[in-house]
Amino acid sequence: MKTTLEPQDIDAIALRVVELLVPHLPPPQPTQDEFITVDEAAALLRTAPSRIYQKVSDARHGIGTFPFMKEGQRLLFSKSALLEWLAGR
Repeated sequence: MKTTLEPQDIDAIALRVVELLVPHLPPPQPTQDEFITVDEAAALLRTAPSRIYQKVSDARHGIGTFPFMKEGQRLLFSKSALLEWLAGR
């Protein structure tokens, strides 16, 4: 004999399974973004460091966007932000 479940019954079963499993899962780990230097950013984007400096200069003057931050005199780049920027191009 074949039993057919209604969509709401399937949802209720799925929710109950999740409720039972969640306490046994490890706690989520906070993700830490990696910050990289100009040379590392150039290597990641497969370009010259001078091109990175140009992109930063353009972004500072409102010509396009490029993710960067300054820490004192150093330029730093979020690796994940650079990869998102690259994917959006």
